[in-house]
Amino acid sequence: MDQSHLNASQSRSVDRKTIEKNRRIQMKNLYSELNSLLPQTSRESLALPDQLDEAANYIKKLQVNVEKKRERKRKLLATTAFEKLNSTGSFKICN
Repeated sequence: MDQSHLNASQSRSVDRKTIEKNRRIQMKNLYSELNSLLPQTSRESLALPDQLDEAANYIKKLQVNVEKKRERKRKLLATTAFEKLNSTGSFKICN
């Protein structure tokens, strides 16, 4: 092997190591950011898979809450519209 081929091979190896190191640092930062967005139920630090599981559960819980609030809003708007129609006299219910 000549010297230039050896240097190129070492350079590619170093480049791959640097790229992988940067990827791991970026993933660590993303995990940390995700964890910071979760409510802290306990102060012990969780393993990364547990953090992801907690995040998924929290997101599902938020989705359920949003859907419940949308349904409540829809019912309130319908009730308000009904009361408005009833109070203007343009719509009366016969008993």
